[in-house]
Amino acid sequence: MTLQHNYNRADYPLLQAIRLRRGILSWGLGLTAWALLIGSTLIAEEHDNRLHWVRTGLITATLPIAALGRLAVEDSVKAGRVMLDYEDVSDAARQQLLWGETTEVHQEDAIDEAAPVELVDAWEYFGQAAKDWRTHLAMLSPTDTGKSSFLYLLLGAMSRSRETVVQVVEGKGAAWAGVPEPNVMRINFRPTLENAHTVCYRLHKVLNLIQSRVDQGDQWQGPQMLTVLEEYLTLSTGLIERKGAFEAYGRELKINVKAMAGVARGGGGQLVVISQSPNADDLKFSGGVRQNFRIACLGSRFGGFDAIENMIGNYHFINARHRDRIEAEYQASRKLLYSDRHPIVLTNLMGEWRCFPMPYLDEKALAALTIDSLPVPPELIEDDGWLPGVDEIGSNDPGPRPSQPAVINRPKLATTATEPDGEEQLNLEAIEGIIFEVLAGSVEPLKAHEIKIKRRAFKSVDKDLFAKILAGMTRRGELHQTDEESPRYSLPPV
Repeated sequence: MTLQHNYNRADYPLLQAIRLRRGILSWGLGLTAWALLIGSTLIAEEHDNRLHWVRTGLITATLPIAALGRLAVEDSVKAGRVMLDYEDVSDAARQQLLWGETTEVHQEDAIDEAAPVELVDAWEYFGQAAKDWRTHLAMLSPTDTGKSSFLYLLLGAMSRSRETVVQVVEGKGAAWAGVPEPNVMRINFRPTLENAHTVCYRLHKVLNLIQSRVDQGDQWQGPQMLTVLEEYLTLSTGLIERKGAFEAYGRELKINVKAMAGVARGGGGQLVVISQSPNADDLKFSGGVRQNFRIACLGSRFGGFDAIENMIGNYHFINARHRDRIEAEYQASRKLLYSDRHPIVLTNLMGEWRCFPMPYLDEKALAALTIDSLPVPPELIEDDGWLPGVDEIGSNDPGPRPSQPAVINRPKLATTATEPDGEEQLNLEAIEGIIFEVLAGSVEPLKAHEIKIKRRAFKSVDKDLFAKILAGMTRRGELHQTDEESPRYSLPPV
């Protein structure tokens, strides 16, 4: 075994005590042996008596030699422990090892027994949160860790304490009892262009509403607007990392989430982002955005406690001063679980980090929970031809836009991209460019489907999205529409 001399300053008193005791015993043994030998030689005159005293002195010296040998072995073991490299041992365990069996001089450095842990009453906590919670929330909730229980307890209590509109973006087919059907935007795990447009359009409109409230200061009135983004990582990855026509919607999603995190609280808007990843850093929120979110990490024996344990060790969120207390609450909470599915939550929803068992709800009790949400206002559902990247926040008005005097000023068909499955995708600029190209070569106005079948590239463009693009171009004065009931499109007169 190789001893490494990288021990701590706190180890020095023990090493000094060991060396001092060795020195005293060694000198005492030596003086005793020499005194016996010299005394026996001076007192005894005859040979037989001298030999008798020599034997007596050696036997007497054997006793302190045996005691010294035992103490030397103990001291060597302790010194070896001190000098070993304790990289994988905590400071608390190290100090307990060093001072646990020493004299009273060092007892003040020993580890005190942990005081009883006082856990938060979950029902009282949710009741207080329903009245006082106004911030955004990021939930880290792997499968089978009590996500539904947490959401329904919190949002249900909140919606009964004040007027609330709950909008949900989700793709798992959950029931969402008490939430009107128009409030629930159901999307595919791999969003289509129509899904992408619906989600980004609704977020854009909500953000405009929130901004108008912020502009009114303290005078605004209306319900709390709460938007839930289920499976946020899947949704954001499905838009942000895809090319072609999806790029503009991916950018719009990121912009809206950041904008809502910054200004929505002042206008009665809240955002709930849900991720199945146990690591908060996977959300990829910057420091400024991160500070505007509260966190809730859920765990159970059946679903695992990775989210809670990762958060306890994440210095971005939890200060080192609070980790011992939170760890104690976490361990105490695990002892109170009724079943493998009984969840634990670690959250700072009310400011201070606390860990406690969730109320235990069986399937029957969970099915009885509802959220009393108001319907989404009609102005947030009606699509007025908005497209991402065209109108800035707050300027999406129906006023006229300058017309395009000549086709040559329009972008050319140059920007295309190919999806991994081989399907060609066009970005918005390219779609509009092809529309101008088709209408420039047509003598008569054309209907939307007539324009669409003129070019093979439009095969990958959803027909509803295509109609929205035409409506948006008409609003901006770039196209002329001849009939509202069965619209035909042409280039505006020069």
